[in-house]
Amino acid sequence: MCTFSPIPDWVSGYVVVLSAVGGLVAYLIDKYRDREARRVELTWNKTQVILKLAENFSNDKQCQNALRIIQFKEESLKKLLGDKKSLTPLEIQDRLAVDRFLDFFDYLYHIVFKTKALEPIDFQCFLWYLRIIKDTPELKKYVDVEENGFKDVLILYNAIQEATDKE
Repeated sequence: MCTFSPIPDWVSGYVVVLSAVGGLVAYLIDKYRDREARRVELTWNKTQVILKLAENFSNDKQCQNALRIIQFKEESLKKLLGDKKSLTPLEIQDRLAVDRFLDFFDYLYHIVFKTKALEPIDFQCFLWYLRIIKDTPELKKYVDVEENGFKDVLILYNAIQEATDKE
């Protein structure tokens, strides 16, 4: 018995190939849209993290106290950052506030360089504070001493400044 096929074999072959290509294109477009949606979501999450860090910093009474000390009590800063044994209890609290202030920026350093969760440019909003650290001679001297544990703060400053200059 003879069967008659209304569609030639070569056409049905093309239909199969075109269906496969169409399916692949649809899949790739869907993946692209998913990736773009994920990128937008991650950008939003990154913004939320930075805002939360900024909020925590600005609400931290010790950090704000340290900022006042650094900006307005430069003479007492030399004593505060000197030998701990000669400090009064109030001065020890002020010294701890300065250390807490520097700890915050050390934490940002670890976010950028150790975990690589964010980029230096993401912390551009903190550049002013880092510039104060760099430009206050007694504080910069304190940060430069390896035993104090804050050398990374100036590395963070340089990285953020460099990323800002590139923009």
